[in-house]
Amino acid sequence: MNYRYVSVLVLCVALLTGCSWWRTVQHLGKSYPAVATIDVFYAEKDIKAPQYEYVGEVFLNVGGLVTPELENMLIEAGKQRGASAILISYNLTSQPSSENGVVSTPILRGRLIRYL
Repeated sequence: MNYRYVSVLVLCVALLTGCSWWRTVQHLGKSYPAVATIDVFYAEKDIKAPQYEYVGEVFLNVGGLVTPELENMLIEAGKQRGASAILISYNLTSQPSSENGVVSTPILRGRLIRYL
């Protein structure tokens, strides 16, 4: 098989899938022993626990579309940090740029929740 063809094919597949295999989840906050499962929420009003606290956040820069694979990366990061639940949201963060004035970066954000 032609190696040039294979390398071009791999590059195209990586670009089409969003290159999520090289992304790293950033973490800010506390960590606890890892857990096997956590609850996943998309709105704060859906959290039904009587008492809970936010213990940290995990972030992932995304290029545009959010895929289930990217969400799973945040969920796995929450499990590894011992969260009871995660509240997932999609935000645009703005940063100054010398060329255009302001650049917006899409961020997938997970607030880590610990039930009390």
